[in-house]
Amino acid sequence: MKKSRHADLIEIIESQKIQTQEELLQLLRQRGYDVTQATVSRDIKALRLIKLTDSEGSTRYSLPHTGTVPKEIRRYHTILKETIYQVAPAGNLVVIRCYVGMANAAAAAFDALNFENVVGTIAGDDTIFVAINTPGNALDLQQKLEQLL
Repeated sequence: MKKSRHADLIEIIESQKIQTQEELLQLLRQRGYDVTQATVSRDIKALRLIKLTDSEGSTRYSLPHTGTVPKEIRRYHTILKETIYQVAPAGNLVVIRCYVGMANAAAAAFDALNFENVVGTIAGDDTIFVAINTPGNALDLQQKLEQLL
């Protein structure tokens, strides 16, 4: 649970301008996590998040650099980067093409990262089918994966 919450927390701060722990708390709760302010505070410390000031003078949470992402999450990202060569949406599915024999490892890493709006995954030898709740969210997942790769 903590690993998936940390992955979601990182995704949230990388995709949105989060200025307060309260905002982070609410967004994690919207994703189904039963968290308190103390939990969010511990997560911020564990992930070594920092506050940056942008050009407008506003502050937001950020990762200091990729070296501070927890080891497990870095490993999952590495597995995805090394095994996937194509991502394509197909309605409310995302079809992920992997090198031969690598789809199961990639699917396990993908599942561990607990991406938002994923209903389920099925892996074969070189292909993963990811069921997404809506076609629009399938496009969003494709973009996230392509950025990661």
